[in-house]
Amino acid sequence: MSQRIIKFRAIDKKTNDWVVGYYSDNAHIYNVDKGLRVEIKKDTVCQFTGLLDKNGVEIYEGDILDCKCTSLFKNHGGVSEVGFANHEWKARYLISSCPIKDALGFNWGGWESFEVIGNIYQTPKFLKQYES
Repeated sequence: MSQRIIKFRAIDKKTNDWVVGYYSDNAHIYNVDKGLRVEIKKDTVCQFTGLLDKNGVEIYEGDILDCKCTSLFKNHGGVSEVGFANHEWKARYLISSCPIKDALGFNWGGWESFEVIGNIYQTPKFLKQYES
């Protein structure tokens, strides 16, 4: 049995780059690789889901995914936001051709693939499309 990796990312307040590590307090992430405690933008903290997309990219809370469904909903999919609800990580459709409009858990058997295409902090265009 493998242990779940618990880590966070947030935007560095000084450089505007993502920093990954342990969430040390309300305003800092401890970056293990650099051995530094980094001041962050508090409203950008995202937890790692423990999942990877089809390209091996880590999936974090707040990521925007291009989702594809299996043969159950052939040729359907959409753009989804990653979030945590009802004790599990879920993909909430923002733009979808799938008949299911609710947020779906990653353990739902109908997913074919996910690809990280952005996040709610740096690519908000997906959220604006959903709201209009």
